[in-house]
Amino acid sequence: MFSARARSRSRARKAHADPPPSWPSGIHAVPWRVLAVIAAGGVIGALARQGIWAVFPYGPGVFDWATLTINVIGCALIGALMTVTEVRPPHRLIPPLLGPGVLGGFTTFSTYIVAIQQSIDIGAPGVAF
Repeated sequence: MFSARARSRSRARKAHADPPPSWPSGIHAVPWRVLAVIAAGGVIGALARQGIWAVFPYGPGVFDWATLTINVIGCALIGALMTVTEVRPPHRLIPPLLGPGVLGGFTTFSTYIVAIQQSIDIGAPGVAF
């Protein structure tokens, strides 16, 4: 029914579907150290963001300069981090600590979207953009 060519393609797909036996599986495959440094970095980044918001609060109908500044600085630092780690590779836990950890917790794009929605809801769409 199937041609030799179709059987060969089917075998090739199956060969790539299963990981090699040398790969760890199950709970032991979870990179716990990496997840721990990302979580710790996220706490540090979120606390830094909260500190900036405490120093520069904003109210309804006022443009949220603090969040915009946080996101611009965070994006610039993420770009710098990617450049530096390409030029000089650090310890394997430093990029996840600083990238998705600290800078992921520091930047706040979802909060920025919520602030935009709140500005629109109170009738200040010009502040939202």
